Amino acid sequence: MVFEILSSSDLDNYYCLNEFPGAKNESIDPGKYDFLTDPQIISSLVQYQGKELTRVTFDIPTIHCSSCIWLLERLHKLNTGIISSTVNFPKKQIMVSFDTAKYSLKELVILLASIGYKPDLNLSHISGTKKEKSKSLLTIQLGVAGFCFGNIMLFSFPEYLSLGIPLAPEYSMMFSYLNIGLSLPIVFFSAKDYFISAFKSLHSKSLSIDVPIALGASVLFIRSVIDIIFYNQAGYLDSLAGLIFFLLIGKWFQNKTYQSISFDRDYKSYFPISVSVKRGKTVTNISLSNLKIGDTLLIRNNELIPADSILQSDNALIDFSFVTGEAEPIQKNKGDLIYAGGKLHGTHISVKTIKDVSQSYLTQLWNEVSPKHKIDKNISHITNTVSRYFTPTILAISLIAAIAWWFIDKTQVINVFTTILIIACPCALALTVPFTYGNALRILGKKRIYLKHANVVEAISKIDTIVFDKTGTLMINDIKSIVYAGDSLSEKEKAMVHQLTQNSIHPQSIAISRNTPTQKSLKVDLFEETIGMGIKGNISGNSIKIGSTAFLNANNVSAIDNNINGTWLCINNEVKGQFIVKRNLRKGLKNMFRRLKNKYHLHLLSGDNDTQKDDFDGLIRPENLVFNQSPSDKLDYVSSLKNLQKNVLMVGDGLNDAGALLESQVGMAVTDETNQFSPACDVIIEGDKLKSLPNILAFCKRQKWIVYAGFVISIAYNIIGLSFALQGLLSPIIAAILMPLSSITVVLACIFLSQVTAHKYRF
Repeated sequence: MVFEILSSSDLDNYYCLNEFPGAKNESIDPGKYDFLTDPQIISSLVQYQGKELTRVTFDIPTIHCSSCIWLLERLHKLNTGIISSTVNFPKKQIMVSFDTAKYSLKELVILLASIGYKPDLNLSHISGTKKEKSKSLLTIQLGVAGFCFGNIMLFSFPEYLSLGIPLAPEYSMMFSYLNIGLSLPIVFFSAKDYFISAFKSLHSKSLSIDVPIALGASVLFIRSVIDIIFYNQAGYLDSLAGLIFFLLIGKWFQNKTYQSISFDRDYKSYFPISVSVKRGKTVTNISLSNLKIGDTLLIRNNELIPADSILQSDNALIDFSFVTGEAEPIQKNKGDLIYAGGKLHGTHISVKTIKDVSQSYLTQLWNEVSPKHKIDKNISHITNTVSRYFTPTILAISLIAAIAWWFIDKTQVINVFTTILIIACPCALALTVPFTYGNALRILGKKRIYLKHANVVEAISKIDTIVFDKTGTLMINDIKSIVYAGDSLSEKEKAMVHQLTQNSIHPQSIAISRNTPTQKSLKVDLFEETIGMGIKGNISGNSIKIGSTAFLNANNVSAIDNNINGTWLCINNEVKGQFIVKRNLRKGLKNMFRRLKNKYHLHLLSGDNDTQKDDFDGLIRPENLVFNQSPSDKLDYVSSLKNLQKNVLMVGDGLNDAGALLESQVGMAVTDETNQFSPACDVIIEGDKLKSLPNILAFCKRQKWIVYAGFVISIAYNIIGLSFALQGLLSPIIAAILMPLSSITVVLACIFLSQVTAHKYRF
């Protein structure tokens, strides 16, 4: 049945990827999934549901090989209703987007089950309670290996302690055959992953790091069985059991450590964003991690909705492009459900949360849906190259050593051959890069410096040019020193200014809103914000604009002195005056520039005029200070630097410079207290951490040298281990202990060096 499904969709290549691809299928009873037609259950399972797209993530426990990934990421070929599917192999999850009008959740689950990938559906997904995780297969394999190893050692004690006195033949044979029986679960269950991986590697005409391990274990087992059955000797089953047991201990430790580093950011407060919560008549900002179900949120134009919510306002335009990729805003009315990840277009709204905020989901959107793919997430190029040449070299050395020992001492051949295969494992080499960069990402995250993925660390280490946005990035508004100059404003006009600016998350708007408090609540119609220009709307029949002179288009705009750097107010097509906001350079930035200018090419781009040019005297070269730049001008500027073979870090606020962030090799968005961030960026950093930029860059550069140090430690382990193994001074069981120990040493060394580096470069 599975073959017919795949063959009809031209997916026969699935069977060429592995000898035993996929998972065992089972008969499907469509009726068992009827509960997936219940709207309430559907809403509890899906992450987004619209008229044209539904997105859902399933746990698929049977994902286990490259064939699984290949097939599951081509579900769109099995049914045209499926738009896309992405597999998260470490978590054994799949995110599927499908056409709501053409396909249903029930049909999707039946399709997955019919090809052998039945989703793990249980009450925890519906009720929101977290189920207790069952023991993993690795833990069971380790337990079985430990039990059998202990008993094999116990039955081998008479052989160890005989002190030259022959053991009675009947007892010797009984213990030996018991050891064979106990070794079978080890070989065919506990060690099966090594044999399967080695077989698949050889079948695909490549040599993985599991080939030497599988070969060594096979030689030990076969030789031991032959010795016991035909020569009445003890064999090496104790060494085999110890080998697999200690290998699995090392594997378990590596998995636990990797999970603690790689997935730490999924369960922490990842985004440095706060949310505005309405409590009574007051609006307060709270940390996203403190948001609760039932809280009423104030969402401004271009702000992200952090949790599934019900719209409390009359209507709203929501942009779900961050979720769906479609840029057309969707009209929502009072009482409608708004999914997390939507972004408001227009006047501010109130929403009431109905689900907990899921920062792992927001992280997933940031990673998977972002249009920016300039930094390759694959960080295994170096280790793949090492493994490609490492394994055949070790096989050659072991064969040569075995032949040499055949002529020296035939009894040592099996020990030497097996020990070399085990002791010289490139696992430590393979772990160096992901553990070093992954731990660096974790350290930075704890300091509120958030990287999209671990390989951004390596990308930052290559930076030689830094471009800064000015307003909102380097300059911070002093809301206590806002001055209004112009015609006096009535209480109603002040209220209109307050209501209009309350809709925007631009630092200038926030500053003006806070300094024009009012008790009046007025409705803003036809709100519109033009990036880099200003905001406008209709309030009580009055047209009001706040922004630059080019944006106002007023009757008396010619009277404005363009040399004054202010934000102008226009009511009913008449310029009333301007808000002059004192902008100060963030604390510590002058010292930051002095430290950076000797190591990097520094540039500054600003949408304002050059009235504050003097603030950067001696910090940035005059020819690199560029003012009156539109968002498109900033993008072109970064592009021109790239054309000069510069590796550019763009530092902006994500509001007016999303294009430049996207164009640069690394985009860093600086945020203060708003839940708006740009999906184009690779790094999110809180404003008060920007002064630590030199240390952040130095820390990332140092990680490359830590990777090299890990390689040196691993190679040293292999050289020392091989020198003893070639002399016949190591037994397979000692090699089995040393092999995972080398991996653990490299991992701990990389983590320790990263911690020392972080302590040196304080953020």
